[in-house]
Amino acid sequence: MNDVVFAAFNAKDWDNVLAHVDPQCVLEIGPNNTLTGTAGAREIISYYLKFYEMRFISYHHFIDGNRSSTDATMRVKYLATEPGMPEARGQTADVPFACFGEVRNGKYTRIRMIFSFVDWLNIVS
Repeated sequence: MNDVVFAAFNAKDWDNVLAHVDPQCVLEIGPNNTLTGTAGAREIISYYLKFYEMRFISYHHFIDGNRSSTDATMRVKYLATEPGMPEARGQTADVPFACFGEVRNGKYTRIRMIFSFVDWLNIVS
């Protein structure tokens, strides 16, 4: 399932990505942002697509029962200035990324995504 979701992400097949998210899924992005369900996942995708072009250039999944972790590198192009961030000038960077998930009945019930905000600021500044 992980490969399907990451391949769908890279193909910008958002309906396929969302089809793997439980309606009650808890999504945590970094330390301060938590949303819920497919509506929350759609909100995250819509928000980031306003400012960034994103593609996973590598990823390795580790599965243990109903839990998974993914060590990935995401190529990010900064297209438009995000509020509170440095000015966008088309900066492109390969950003280390980690994702932890829990799956029940073929859908993610919990997703936690982690990346280094400090590293990202250093890249775009």
